[in-house]
Amino acid sequence: MTFSFIGRTTHILGGEMSYEDLGNDLYKVTFKVYRDCNLATNPYEDPAEVNVFDLTNGTSSNSPEMFPLIAIEDLHLIGATACDSAPNNACYRLLTYEKILSLPPTSGGYYVSYTRCCRTGSITNMINGLNEGMTVGTTIPGINSNIGFNSSPVIGPEPEIFLCVGVPIDFSLAGSDPDGDSLVYELVNPLSGTYDPNLPPPYPLVSFGVGYSAQQPLGASSQVSLDPVTGVLSMNPNQQGMFQFGLQVSEYRNGQLIGTTLRDFFFIVRACASLSYQADIRAQENLNGFEDYCQGLTINFVNQGDFGTYLWDFGVTNSTTDTSSLEFPSFTFPQSGIYDVSLILNPGTQCADTAFSQFKVYELPSFSIDKDSSQCLDGNAFDFQVLGNPNDSSTFTWIFDSDATLANASGSQVGPISYASSGIKPFTLYYQDNYCADTLFDSVAVVDASSITLAFTKPDEIACFPYSVQFENLSSTSGSVQFYWDFGNGMNSTGINPSTIYNVPGLYDVTLYGISDNGCADTLSITYTEYIEVFPSPTAVIDANRTYVTPYDPVVEFYNYSQNYSSFSFHVEDQIVSVDPYQHTFVQSGVHQPFLIASNDFGCVDTAFIQIDVEGEETIFIPNAFTPNGDGKNDQFVLNVFDLNDLEFRIFNRTGNVLFHTNASQAVWDGNYKGEIVPSGVYPFFMRYLDLNNIPKVIEGTITVIK
Repeated sequence: MTFSFIGRTTHILGGEMSYEDLGNDLYKVTFKVYRDCNLATNPYEDPAEVNVFDLTNGTSSNSPEMFPLIAIEDLHLIGATACDSAPNNACYRLLTYEKILSLPPTSGGYYVSYTRCCRTGSITNMINGLNEGMTVGTTIPGINSNIGFNSSPVIGPEPEIFLCVGVPIDFSLAGSDPDGDSLVYELVNPLSGTYDPNLPPPYPLVSFGVGYSAQQPLGASSQVSLDPVTGVLSMNPNQQGMFQFGLQVSEYRNGQLIGTTLRDFFFIVRACASLSYQADIRAQENLNGFEDYCQGLTINFVNQGDFGTYLWDFGVTNSTTDTSSLEFPSFTFPQSGIYDVSLILNPGTQCADTAFSQFKVYELPSFSIDKDSSQCLDGNAFDFQVLGNPNDSSTFTWIFDSDATLANASGSQVGPISYASSGIKPFTLYYQDNYCADTLFDSVAVVDASSITLAFTKPDEIACFPYSVQFENLSSTSGSVQFYWDFGNGMNSTGINPSTIYNVPGLYDVTLYGISDNGCADTLSITYTEYIEVFPSPTAVIDANRTYVTPYDPVVEFYNYSQNYSSFSFHVEDQIVSVDPYQHTFVQSGVHQPFLIASNDFGCVDTAFIQIDVEGEETIFIPNAFTPNGDGKNDQFVLNVFDLNDLEFRIFNRTGNVLFHTNASQAVWDGNYKGEIVPSGVYPFFMRYLDLNNIPKVIEGTITVIK
């Protein structure tokens, strides 16, 4: 049976809405719309208009919310049995919209709704589907409900669309609740839509045709039941058509009803025709990544037959757990061997089909090579042996370097093999058995006697404790050598260019040892006597009679409490003095970090800091007149402001030209503009700044120039 959609606008076939409480008055609201796929005449809404109503007063809480379209999903086109085909050109889709809303608490809560016209005239159990719209919504409890944090239930998976006349079927619509609340399921009347999206709830119900109802959406002669506890919908339809359903999930906490969630959905019932289906297993040799039969015990199987339901049997003898119902299963066999794998497509149906394929599954034997990693050139002789559990049919072939006494050999043990020169000597081992092959690459080292010349140095600098020093290794060698350092401070290292710390003043001897690898040369050493001299350091300490200063008493007295020093200096604002105690008058507000530097006769230095917080006071001095006549009296305009931020100061003439501009808090203008003193007169000024509270302010006035 084929259905045509003759609708005014959207061909909506159902939907649902839910929300997730994210905390901090934020809610992620999601709604879905079932509809046909005809984009040419009915484009998808993106974004979709959603209204939020404050249930305290029943009015819209703000302007409509525009929800973006985040997903488009084709609904299942399989029928009630795996042998049924979908109607020609049938296409149904599920659109998902989502947005995070900020909803401050209200006493009555909120109702979020999406409403649209129209459904389709092909709906069998409605009087006229074209006149029926659709509304989905969700209620967010208010503070009067004492519910607190809550998210709506998540209804179970989308049901299959197509049912067959006379074929009983069960669908589990059971959902879950993120808060652990109890859920109760019932069939209800779906909500109709409205042409006015601003219309608040309640919304009208759809009008079922004669002989149909919310509890009997397939008609009185068809069997329909919904388990209120499990959410399993059982049906045995007896007539063809498109039927609208309404599923309501009620949410309870401690026996109190919190709210309800509605899913508005549909089924198409038709006379089903049986088809012929073919099962097919992709051969092992054609699987992605296949190299040989020794790639381990796990196989990722590929079904390349028709769509349907599946029953795989992986052929493990005396096993009842070697099966799968997945379309593309993965299975790990218990041991190496040859297995006959079968796939039944649509088991238990009249269109079932079975495919067989043989799989050879082997693990590459685990083995390793036992050898001497290195020997001295003089008298070297290497033995090689395979360790592990290779198969009885295994063969081994060895290929050695060109200056070896043997170029190649066979067997699990070979040797002795000698080399005529020093260096890294690579070799290759080829493994082969009835099913598996592998190649191992390795090497041995032939070491010549090494000549070693030892030397090292350190930075030329004053060593004040604690003294951290980085040594530079100047040694030269003709082979592989390991170094060992003794720093004289109880510490040592095997690094090439190591570092250490001397935590006590004094004289230290440093020794470097050079040791040739594998004992092919003698061990040498060199010692620099009293190479490190670490001097004592002073301890700088600074204090003050107070650390918080106001504009009315800006004087702070600083004290030097340093130890083991010969000289010191206070560094406060732009002053450097060596007077103890030292009194300083702070000019600039803000956080200051005066510091004291103490030094001794060895040249060792230490620094101590102290933080002084100077409270600001906004000060502005703008002269209103000056006389730039060169008599030495009031010849300049002097701007003085303190504790202002982002200052901008300008002086203009009558035509609006800027005569003087500065961003400095202390600035001087001599009355000169373009090389000449401006004429006597009154000149406007403009000053903009941020005060101590970062509030923008503006001052405007005039300055009189008298020549």
